[in-house]
Order: sequence, then C-alpha cells, then structure tokens
Amino acid sequence: FMLVRRPISILDASILYGLYGRSPNYFDSIGSTPPTLQEVSADLALSLSDPRRHLTLLFNDLECVGYLDYKLDYPTPFEATVNLLLVPDELRGQGFGREAVAALEVTLRGRVTHLQAAVFNHARSSEQFWLRLGYHFSRDVRPLIRWYAKDLGPLEGGRVGVSEQDWTSAGR
Repeated sequence: FMLVRRPISILDASILYGLYGRSPNYFDSIGSTPPTLQEVSADLALSLSDPRRHLTLLFNDLECVGYLDYKLDYPTPFEATVNLLLVPDELRGQGFGREAVAALEVTLRGRVTHLQAAVFNHARSSEQFWLRLGYHFSRDVRPLIRWYAKDLGPLEGGRVGVSEQDWTSAGR
C-alpha cells in the first residue's frame, strides 16, 4: 500500500466523525463513546487554532484509513507528542499505523529529541503497538495516561520546529 498524508481542515469534520464511528474498540478502551458530529467539529476547530498541533488524515488510495494528531514542543521544547493515532477497527494490523509513525519519525528526526505517545486507560493493544515500534514506558500520569517515548537523536543545525509542509512532503 501507499500511505498518503493530508492535513485536515474544518471541512473534514465528517470524515473524522466517520473514522470515530468505525473505531468502537478505541472508545471502549478509553471508557467513552464516539463524539457527535457537532462535538467533532468544535474540537477540530479548537485543535486547528493551536499552531503546535498537526492534524493529518491518512489515505490508502481514496480510502481514509486513519488519523494522526501530534503536537510539537510538548510537553517541553524540542519534544513532540502523539495525542492520537487512530486506525479504524477493521483496518488495524495492516500496517497503516506503523507506516504513519515511521514517516513521522523521519520527519521529526533532527527537529525534536524525543517523540512521545500518550496512551489512555492503559489500553493494552496501544501499549503493545508502541512497544513493538521501539518506544519505552516513560511516565505515568495518574490515573488515566501512560506515556511511551522514543529518542530521535540530537537536533540538527539549530532547527527548532517542523512545518506541516515538511510532514506532508516527507514520504516513504
């Protein structure tokens, strides 16, 4: 497959809503229910207003196969955190998440020192996913979040950020 990444816009709220609807296991694992379209639109508008947040839809051919939300300089400068990597239940295990993370690591290497992932409610499958990709447990934020991290190496040439253009043009 060829994973194509596209920055999300407010006009994509219905696509994201559809992904959430196809991901009941994710919402079960965090003890929640999928949000309404109105809630998705409001959350998306708020997220897009934060210049450190990068929200990306993942496509295989014309099918949307996932969503990636990460934040730069969080929790500290020169670190990045994956807030959510979501692949619908019926597509899990096909490599879309692994490919998205690998491309993100390539994009961020030299621009951040660590990439972290927040895992809610000790979701076993999410923890195993990050461990298989070489991440290690880094901290427990009780009661609901565990963080996994990977060292991406030193910063290059004083670059202090990454643009959405860098992310979408990095490819595999």
